[in-house]
Amino acid sequence: MKTITFECYTQNIRDRKARLELAGELPDLESCRNDGARRTPNKRRLLANAEARAKAAGIEPVPSKY
Repeated sequence: MKTITFECYTQNIRDRKARLELAGELPDLESCRNDGARRTPNKRRLLANAEARAKAAGIEPVPSKY
């Protein structure tokens, strides 16, 4: 197993993303999101709570379907 630093890991991600953008293969973020059709009741509850907490803190919640 190869050990890398977090900085190296994030640089690798940025490099891969840049290559995908140049090739025109980076998918739209919204098309990658889960449609929520198969979420468990527990997951739906967690997402609703996370959204409520974000709104209470004055933060824009992460888009999620629940």
